[in-house]
Parts: sequence; structure tokens; C-alpha cells
Amino acid sequence: MSAAPAGRLAVFAAFSAAGAGACSLSAVAAVQSAARCGASVCWQAGGPPAVPLAARLARRSAAVVRGASALVLFAPGAGSLASAALAVAAGVPVFVFSSAGAPLAGVPGQAGAWVPGSFVGLSCWAWVGAQAALPGFGCA
Repeated sequence: MSAAPAGRLAVFAAFSAAGAGACSLSAVAAVQSAARCGASVCWQAGGPPAVPLAARLARRSAAVVRGASALVLFAPGAGSLASAALAVAAGVPVFVFSSAGAPLAGVPGQAGAWVPGSFVGLSCWAWVGAQAALPGFGCA
């Protein structure tokens, strides 16, 4: 399997190009490398370092969802599932890759379920809203 060209990659960083505002979990070097390879990077997507980290991360997540045609998550935690809730509310498809099987948690504030799915030909989990999951009750 080959990766997509870097020019097709969009990265939303909660820190500056120099790493200002990063936390211990930030992938500064990886994002800088992606930028050097031609990825589109939105630096300080959640605001400048003066904005508290939690607020910057939430704002960055909202920016990601606004710019997405699909949201792909890997072993999502609470923050990622909050982003999934924004995506579902906006009608953006959500896919999860998890080595632990189906995600343990649902999407906060959204009725539905994780079902086996596929994203770019790879097996994963896809969120299906409750209305879409009810046979005979969809819009035709």
C-alpha cells in the first residue's frame, strides 16, 4: 500500500510552525516534516499560544471538521469522539480504525452505532446515525 502524495494531505496544527504552543503530546517534528514535503498545514488552527491549550484543541477540532469531507480517527479518545459529534452533526462521515475492535464509546449526543465499514478499501468502523440504521425509515 502506498501513501497519498503529501500535497493531498491537510494538517491542522494547534501550534506554530516553530512549535510555539505545542504540548508534550504534539507531533511538532512530524508536522514540520509533512510541511517540508508539501502538505498543506494550517498552523495555530485553534488560535495563538495565548489561548489556553484545551480551548485551542477544541477550536482546532472544529476547524478540522469544517474542512473535512470525512473524519478518520485512530483509537479515538474523548476529544476525538467530541470531534466525531461535530462531524456527525454536520453530515460528515466518520470512520474509526481501532485495533481493539469496535470503539467502546458512541458519539456523544448522537444516536446511532458503529458498524463494520470500509475506508479507501481498508476495514474499519463507520458511524451510522439512528435514522439511517432503521430499516424502512430512511428517505428514498
